[in-house]
Order: sequence, then C-alpha cells, then structure tokens
Amino acid sequence: MQPDNNAVIYYNGHFLEYQDVHLNPLDRGFVFGDGIYEVIRVYAGIPFKLESHLNRLDHSLSTIRLDPPPATDWQKIIFELLHRNSLTETGAVVYIQVTRGSAPRTHAFPPMAKPTVLAMVVPTESPRADQESGIMVMTHPDERWERCDIKSTNLLPNILAYQKAREYGASEALLHRGVTITEASHTTVFCVRDGHLLTHPLTTRILPGITREVIFHICAELNIEIVQEPATMSDLAYLDEMFICGTTTEIIPVTHYDQQPVGTGKPGPVTRIIQKKFIETTTAAPPPFTELCKSDNPIT
Repeated sequence: MQPDNNAVIYYNGHFLEYQDVHLNPLDRGFVFGDGIYEVIRVYAGIPFKLESHLNRLDHSLSTIRLDPPPATDWQKIIFELLHRNSLTETGAVVYIQVTRGSAPRTHAFPPMAKPTVLAMVVPTESPRADQESGIMVMTHPDERWERCDIKSTNLLPNILAYQKAREYGASEALLHRGVTITEASHTTVFCVRDGHLLTHPLTTRILPGITREVIFHICAELNIEIVQEPATMSDLAYLDEMFICGTTTEIIPVTHYDQQPVGTGKPGPVTRIIQKKFIETTTAAPPPFTELCKSDNPIT
C-alpha cells in the first residue's frame, strides 16, 4: 500500500502528511524487524470486524512484550484518518505498525526507548477478477519461524515464497511443513472435500485470520461443517475445491496447484456460496459514519 505524498497519516501521536514523516535509522523495526502490524479492511467507510482486529493487535503486542503509548486510542485514530483522507464513504485499507522504538543497536530490549506508532489508510477496491476466475498456487516449504500467530513485521520467508510463486506463474505460495499444509504466504487456506471444509487448527503455526473467523460464522449459518484438521500434500489430488482468504484478498477460489487442477479446475459450488454470503456480510447497510464516531461501544 502506498499513500500519496499529501495523504494524512498518524505517526507518534501526530497527524502529518506522508511526505513529512521521517524514520529514525536506528528504529528497531528497521534494524531488527522488532515490531508488529495489523491490516483492517474498510467497507463504505466502516472498518470491518474492527474489534477482532484490535484484539489480534493486542495479542501480537503482548506476546512480544511491547506496550504502545498509554494514550493510543486505535478506534479514534482510525476514524480520524478516514475523515482526514476523505474515505468515510468508500473502500479502504488501514495499516497499523508498532515497533519497540529507536535506540542504540543492541539485541536486548532498550529500557528507555519509546514505541514507534504508525497508522495510515489508502483507498482500495475488491479484487473481483481473481474472485471470479480463481487462481493457481505453487506449493512451497513453510520456512517461517514457529510463532506465526504473531503478526510480526518479520516477513522475509513469506516474501521469498511469494516471489518464487510469482516467478513460477502462480498467484500465491501454498506452504507446507513436511506433508502438512499450514497456510499460504499471506492468506488462510480452506480445502473442500465431500461437502465439508478442512483447515489448519489455530496453533502457533498459523495466523488467526479475521476472515477465517468470519468464514466459521458463515459456515455455521449455512450448516457447512468445518473440520479443523490440515490437509496434506497427498490430499491435494483428491480435493473437490480449495480457496484462500484474507483481509485484502477476501475469498479467492484456487483452481490449480503446481499446474494440476483442483477438482474440476474451476471454482466450485461450496466456495461460491461462501463467497456470496461473505459479500452480503461486508455490504450490509452499516450505521452512518458519524454515528459510529460518536459511539463509545466497540465496533465490529
């Protein structure tokens, strides 16, 4: 995501133009990747599943023992950014990043460093082309660390896997530890077999996806069974359908892996009905932006 130079972003307690923000070269997020981030989708000016995203943000922060400044009110910051960037009626993506701050380069936690807090929003639209036609993925060993439940800025293994997939002609890297499929480089994976869904259980080896959470609610409404059991590499040839999901990707059918078809090689009926319900969920008439700004209640 790339704001234009005149976009307003939030940086360490101030709302500034993007071009006026300067990063300290000794920021630990820059030199160590010592930080976390969160991405929130906005539909018609309203952050989607905001409470769930902020809970995940808190989980990431607490797990790496990092406290943001006590006056940080994420909800107010997000709505102020949407207002100042004229995005109160359109689609957008919110990006939040918190690092341990700037200090002389040493591996130990710096005792006096103040966290660096950044938040920005950019306009976006849904990737409808891939959602309609589906994509091919490339299988790739999962070479990430063992705490994938933390939304850490340490994404080099994800980047390398994704880049290899793109060079192969695929749209995403399907990650596996041994024979076990975990997730993809930046999305959650669901497999469909005999009318029910398979997906990796919530452990430290996958990110607790917010769209994953929404799909669980959708499937409960539709009486579609979800088995929290990972598919294996040998299962791929026998799946009926597969799809990936995420905050920015939403729900995208996977029609091929490593040049091989998934099921019929076309988006399947279970994926389509979940897609349809997901779009209905995100396009349901929200409360007015001004009313949400006034509310003291958590926004979901």
